[in-house]
Amino acid sequence: MNKINYIKGDILNTKRKLIAHSCNNMGKFGAGVALTIARFIPQARFAYLREFREAGFKLGDCQIVKLDNPYKNIKYVCNIIGQQTFGRSGIHADAEAIAKGVESLILFCESYKIDGFATVKMGSGYGGLSWEVVERKILPIISKHYVEVDVHYI
Repeated sequence: MNKINYIKGDILNTKRKLIAHSCNNMGKFGAGVALTIARFIPQARFAYLREFREAGFKLGDCQIVKLDNPYKNIKYVCNIIGQQTFGRSGIHADAEAIAKGVESLILFCESYKIDGFATVKMGSGYGGLSWEVVERKILPIISKHYVEVDVHYI
């Protein structure tokens, strides 16, 4: 059973080959961590926008993007659909949706023998939730599996 490891530093400097973050289901990928990912790993944004246009997303969806050209150690980006809306104030994130996405991501990791992933404090920041609320939802899920979870913060 694992716990969450907290790592001070930029998520793009992770030793993990998979990073995850929370997105909205409105076709916007241009603020917060998503903006950073879009700048340095544009394939993750392109895949998100293509899926949005073709089929759309539901809260809790987990889109895994295998990168054609890895960025540093990163070979996969997971776009977890954890927000119905977006904005710079108010609460937009949904802790249940984030937890559902994290559970799908962990099952993916186990299936592909990926020992862990790096993430950020999903749902906090522009999502508007307290990290403690999200952590309480995802910790029981994480504790049932043998996948390491590194939460990066600056």
